[in-house]
Amino acid sequence: MSRRIAGKGTLTLFGKKPDQHRLFAEHVADAETYVVTEGQGCRGHEWRAKPSKPDNHWFDCLVGCAIAASIAGAQPPGEAGPGRQRKRYTQDDLRQKPAWSRL
Repeated sequence: MSRRIAGKGTLTLFGKKPDQHRLFAEHVADAETYVVTEGQGCRGHEWRAKPSKPDNHWFDCLVGCAIAASIAGAQPPGEAGPGRQRKRYTQDDLRQKPAWSRL
């Protein structure tokens, strides 16, 4: 049985020995901070490295792995799957559609 220690969208390190992950946790937790930005009708988070922590390589790797897992369709246990699968089009499918429908 799995138990959720923190809320949805959080990262939890495993194990009962915190010393095994202390260095990684310190690098990742304190690597960057964000500022909420708005422009052209969009709102987002702009991430910036903290001046006191110029090396954020572990954080960058963690984010890259999370993005790759998301693109590959990985989900945490117990999360609902995608509502519907996207249709994959071949080159022949695209050639059969009128040009105006691809605009």
